[in-house]
Amino acid sequence: MRNLRIIICLAGALLVAMPVAAETPPPPKGQPLDEALADAAERIMNALRVMVLAIPQYQAPELLPNGDILIRRLPKPADPEQPAKTPPPPQDL
Repeated sequence: MRNLRIIICLAGALLVAMPVAAETPPPPKGQPLDEALADAAERIMNALRVMVLAIPQYQAPELLPNGDILIRRLPKPADPEQPAKTPPPPQDL
């Protein structure tokens, strides 16, 4: 099951990166291979960053006195480069 999740994540990352790669022109003939590979790696990392930021973030599950399990969604950060701050845990009810 864990391997399936990894395969799905990698396939999703490649699918996100494909339109970006399709829109960019091929490297000039004089560009060395290592520069072209570094540029491609940078585009893939940017696509992965966008994909990870699109996944909603959640707090740790909380067990309520009546037996319900509450999982709160964290608010999106104002700046996409900064991770969401975890609010303090709620006080006992």
